[in-house]
Amino acid sequence: MASFHNHAVLIRYTDDPRSNYRRRSAGPKSEEYWEIIRQWLSNCQSHHEACQTSLKLDKMPTRVLDVKQGVRLIESSTLSEPSPFLTLSHCWGQGNMVVTTKERYERFKQNMDINSLPATFVDAITLTRRLGYRYLWIDTFCIIQDSFEDWQIEAVRLGSYYQYCILNISALEGQSSGSGFLWSRTEDTLRMVGLENGEYLRPACSPWKNVFQNAPLSRRAWVLQERLMATRVLHITRDELLWECNTMSTRESCVKEYTTQRSSPKWNDEHFKRAIAFPEFRIDADVILPRLSPSERLSVMLRWYSIIEEYSGLHLTMASDVFPAISAIAQHFQAVIGDQYVAGLWFHDLHTGLLWYRHQLTRHRRPPSFVAPTWSWASTLARMKLLPSPLSTVKNNELKANFVSPRPIPESESFLLGRIVEAGLTMNAICATVWCKGSDGPTPFNDPFLKIVLNIFDDRGVMIGTGYQDDIDADGDVSQCIAVFICERDEPELNAAVVFFLLLAEAKDSKPGRELYQRIGIGQTADPYKGGVVSYGAFKESERRDITIV
Repeated sequence: MASFHNHAVLIRYTDDPRSNYRRRSAGPKSEEYWEIIRQWLSNCQSHHEACQTSLKLDKMPTRVLDVKQGVRLIESSTLSEPSPFLTLSHCWGQGNMVVTTKERYERFKQNMDINSLPATFVDAITLTRRLGYRYLWIDTFCIIQDSFEDWQIEAVRLGSYYQYCILNISALEGQSSGSGFLWSRTEDTLRMVGLENGEYLRPACSPWKNVFQNAPLSRRAWVLQERLMATRVLHITRDELLWECNTMSTRESCVKEYTTQRSSPKWNDEHFKRAIAFPEFRIDADVILPRLSPSERLSVMLRWYSIIEEYSGLHLTMASDVFPAISAIAQHFQAVIGDQYVAGLWFHDLHTGLLWYRHQLTRHRRPPSFVAPTWSWASTLARMKLLPSPLSTVKNNELKANFVSPRPIPESESFLLGRIVEAGLTMNAICATVWCKGSDGPTPFNDPFLKIVLNIFDDRGVMIGTGYQDDIDADGDVSQCIAVFICERDEPELNAAVVFFLLLAEAKDSKPGRELYQRIGIGQTADPYKGGVVSYGAFKESERRDITIV
């Protein structure tokens, strides 16, 4: 019997539709490979009501590649009418790469030598042609890379490019533009051993979760938006094809279809593609919808925070792209909730949105240059989580802070959801002086994560809660600082009320008469490690005042 390097799975290959398994094709050299893709695409276009957006195309990207005969860059305004197009999600990789520049622009409009293009782009052109389409959008070529003005214009439109494309090609396992993705299948992948009664043994496929978790493309922050905004995505790995659209997810080796929509999506989950699908709401970016009911709003906001939790842990080559790379999704949510978007948060949900903590130690400090205000999760460039439990509710009492609507200053007035240069948040809240001590120490308390875990004390030395630092200060723990109370919440997991507060220090550019503060951490009047809630009675007598965080 043939040996298997991976775990094997017992399969019965029949024409019975109840069978979950199908044979994997021999790869791009086989016609069966292409027929699988065509069937998925045709079925989606013909039968999926939720996937009809791209069939209502009335506008193309500013530029696309015409790959019908040869390859050239064209301006879509020169076409008599809009035509279907594909897009590509890929890893750029390191080193020099052929890109569109001001100098090359006119030459690329005449002709692009396909033999000089990296393998990933050649494979994308091949796939576009094999599916019978003429136009392909690739960011590398369709955005002028040395023109900041062109990038600003195109960045606003990226979401619509993926939303209205016929198909987004996901080079899931390609580590760079030179990796390609139309790989030949190995013998081990295709090997089967026949048994009795029409049963076979074959190498087992990696679970969906592992496929995405281990893929280089999945670590790229921009790709999360591309994947969610696209109507249809074809993921290509060395061993298998995977399909996602606004209706279902499936894979080449299995006929099972996943159609569930979940309120707590994970990017490596079979259902993640539909994380921003809201069939119960009419989505129109130009119309403010009627106010949602409390339960509807909670459902939508939980979805937003789940997506941000996933997004915040992904890689950005340029830290300043933290808002542009999520802007299309933010616009999509804005159309549903009709709220003001402020530096990654929502104005009418600040009593929740501000209560994030750093859940990852990938960076020890905030970026040296400004990318986001310190009160925003985007300022740390690390994976965030909300400190309150998802189903906790805000109590409307004297501890609740009142916010003045912040007005972030955008880098470009034409891209309000993109990069910002300043964003102060002013609130009227109870403020108190507290002292903080880190939880790390000698073995066994030397876990790196304990460097950001705090015990918090009042001015009498009484412990009033626990919390987290936003940065890991090489010089020691956070000591004296200001606690500004955000709200009290009923926590169902603790069956008690817990007060949440931000930890602040005076900002470097603070001046007499214009005191400014920066966030350095977060606290709560609870100790989750011991499962208890501590008293905060002394703080009820603290002063309420106006304070601005930058």
